[in-house]
Amino acid sequence: MSAISFRKHQQQISKQFTLNEAQTRAFMVITNHINGGNHLKKGNEQDQLLMCVAGPGGTRKSQLIYAITEYFSITKRSHELRKLAPTPNAAAQIDGLTIQSFTSYRNLRKVSAAQRTTIENAGEISDI
Repeated sequence: MSAISFRKHQQQISKQFTLNEAQTRAFMVITNHINGGNHLKKGNEQDQLLMCVAGPGGTRKSQLIYAITEYFSITKRSHELRKLAPTPNAAAQIDGLTIQSFTSYRNLRKVSAAQRTTIENAGEISDI
C-alpha cells in the first residue's frame, strides 16, 4: 500500500467515525506508527507502540478504538492489534480482553507444559 493510500484510509476512517481533534491526533499517531513513519524506528526495526486511551465515561474512547480497529482491518494488520480494558464490560464493548486476562494468558504461555497442566488442574479443583 502506498503512502497516499494510507493517508486516504486515515482520512476516510477519521470522518466515518466522526473523530474529534484530540481523537484524530491519537488516531494519526497510531496509524502513522504502523505505516512506518514514527520516532520509535531504529534502522529497519520498529519498536511496538503501547498507547493508553484514558478518560471519563462518555468521552467516546470506544469510538477511537473502533476507528483504530477498522484501520488495522483495512490494512490487513488485525493480527497486530491488542485491545485491552480494565473491566469485562469495557473489554466486551471494544471486542478486547481485560488487562488481567491478557497478562494471565501471556504468563501461562511462558510456563512449561507440565506446570501448565498443574495450574489448570488446580483451577479445576478450586472450581469444585
